[in-house]
Amino acid sequence: MSLPTFTSHTTAEFAAESLSGIIKSKNVLITGTTVGGIGLEAARTIAKAGAGLVIITGYNTERLRAAEEAIKAEAPTATIRALVLDLSSLDSVREAAATVNSYSEPLHVLIHNAAMTGRSSDAATATGLDLQFAIDHIGPFLLTKLLLPKLLASQATSSDFTPRVVVVSSRIHSMIPPSENAGELHPLGDFSKIAFRVDTNEKLEPRAIHARYAQGKSANILFAKELAKRIGKRLNVYCLHPGLVYTSAISHPITTTAMKATGALSTEGKPNEDYSVKWKTVGEGAATIVVAAFDPRLDDMSGTYLVDCVPADEAVSPHCLHQGNAAILWTRTEEIIGEKFEL
Repeated sequence: MSLPTFTSHTTAEFAAESLSGIIKSKNVLITGTTVGGIGLEAARTIAKAGAGLVIITGYNTERLRAAEEAIKAEAPTATIRALVLDLSSLDSVREAAATVNSYSEPLHVLIHNAAMTGRSSDAATATGLDLQFAIDHIGPFLLTKLLLPKLLASQATSSDFTPRVVVVSSRIHSMIPPSENAGELHPLGDFSKIAFRVDTNEKLEPRAIHARYAQGKSANILFAKELAKRIGKRLNVYCLHPGLVYTSAISHPITTTAMKATGALSTEGKPNEDYSVKWKTVGEGAATIVVAAFDPRLDDMSGTYLVDCVPADEAVSPHCLHQGNAAILWTRTEEIIGEKFEL
């Protein structure tokens, strides 16, 4: 198959059309599919390209219904299944996974796109976990564990396609500074020290809250790379930076304040076109998700981090390449979910 070169300007529409021969009849689950976001755009273009089944998830039933209608409006013959999933609740994750595992159709690709960008400093789950970290990492970790047997079983029906897990991270992971001491991890990036539970008496400044988000995105990379290492050739795993995209997620006051502080947003809260990093459209932001999910040129590069639709491991910060850090995060997450994730 002759494929075009994908770049920072590639759109999800173009990527999906180019990869339609592979996408055809594949079944995909993608989290975080709010209207106007990159998750919905990825789901929409994958559905239009001929996917067999696209499972979209969200915790808000009205938004989930709107997302389904938006996809069906452009892909009326596509099979879309809306699934309620609250990644901050381990019970909800288990219930959603049980539902997917009951489907007769195989599952070929799992895309973790959902994330929480802005939050108050004392936001916690019902069990006391940091709400942002639960949504960004702990919930996806458990969902992957529970759906892994179904993913691996899909090769029985698609022997020419190795199942994939795609984790949407962000370049904001690099906001965690390197340690001043060689060979050591900075405390903000050391998962043996990072608190997974919330101190409700702690009031954080916007920049500190942004650092919490950076920890969640760091966990995404560590998890993806560790999963790829542990599972070997049975599964292809990729993580990625979608680019700087102006979506509803940025409209959260805490996120807006933090991004104004970095210069990414103007004082009016609009994208700063003079910022050092160029803004992308929603279509361009979703493109790397589609590429990570289906581009066959990535088959021998499981564990790779992608930027602008191409491998870019050189852009990964040292704390996300630290094997000890990955192992500690894995073990601590197992303790939180109360289950071993053994491969």
